[in-house]
Amino acid sequence: MLLVSFVHGYKNDSLQVKRNEVPCLLSINPHSKYVDNIIESFFPRSPEDFFHPLINDLVVGELPDSKTSNFTRLPRFGLMGLACSGDFILAASWNGIYKLHRDSFALDSFISNRMMNDLHGICVIGNSVFSVLTSLDTIVETDIMTGKVINHFSISQNLEITVEPQLLDYDWRFIGKQHRGAVGFWHFNHITYNDEKLLITSRLTNSVVEVCLANMKARLRTVCWDTPVMIHDGRWLDGDLVFTSVDGKILICNEIDKINSDLKSMEFHRAHNLMRRDLVNKSIRLGELQSKTVNWCRGIEFFEDYYITTTEGRYDQYAPFFNVTFVGKNDCSIEHIKVPYELLEFPDQIKYMTGFAVQII
Repeated sequence: MLLVSFVHGYKNDSLQVKRNEVPCLLSINPHSKYVDNIIESFFPRSPEDFFHPLINDLVVGELPDSKTSNFTRLPRFGLMGLACSGDFILAASWNGIYKLHRDSFALDSFISNRMMNDLHGICVIGNSVFSVLTSLDTIVETDIMTGKVINHFSISQNLEITVEPQLLDYDWRFIGKQHRGAVGFWHFNHITYNDEKLLITSRLTNSVVEVCLANMKARLRTVCWDTPVMIHDGRWLDGDLVFTSVDGKILICNEIDKINSDLKSMEFHRAHNLMRRDLVNKSIRLGELQSKTVNWCRGIEFFEDYYITTTEGRYDQYAPFFNVTFVGKNDCSIEHIKVPYELLEFPDQIKYMTGFAVQII
């Protein structure tokens, strides 16, 4: 089964959306490429919403208190990063993580605490879920069962890891992008785990910060890109570290001796041993393959020799849809599943409806 999360926002924030629960997750048969199910959820977009009967009894972690300030502008609807934990699917939203039963997609609980804001990628290690507080360059470890913050640490510009207890003085769940302003030194947007290390994707530097959990040391992993990029994601798939670039590229990265890259020509220079380089990449450029501009690309998965991502849907009513896009790893063939704006209320008022994460379960 293939899961695809997606988000949406309207041109007019004052629209009165009538649905309590809105579409946010697709279940797709990756063989037939047929959409089996469209999952809907209730999104607490204000402190008061946390006390709505659809979600109040399911909150684990922390409810907002009476002094919590509200958004200056309400955040987007929808689900973002996806991960699996035993019999459950974890799906991130703006200010919490939905814990869904794998077999029925029924909501088991809504994990939320004051250290969750604009969650992007998430990853599960044991009984913990790791997320990123983007504007603070902070990694947060949350107990999946209780919703409590187990640990948090921030990463400075010089890669020092620090713990800042004062961050817990604020409820970050209700600070929107417009109010927040700052995007952090790194603008972390994805987090994954491999070989006892966290890999945290930095949009601003187009690189990855690697944190060894054994000694809590951080180092920068850079890529000798073969194309201009603005990276998202960052998952180990089929032996490679794979990113998307939001301008419509799939970026396959590895060490020079583990990947068939055009950059290998440097290997034969007699001064090669004196040169410095970390990872290299090869690119699948979706726009060039289709002779068109791709206005968005995010989410990555690998299934039976295909990369799966999402494309389009950003700020363009002339193409009112986003795609779930299957790309052949070897032949670069492309096949789309179109997801139309008509899935939502007020389709003519949608500002964007974009895919976010792609996960085989």
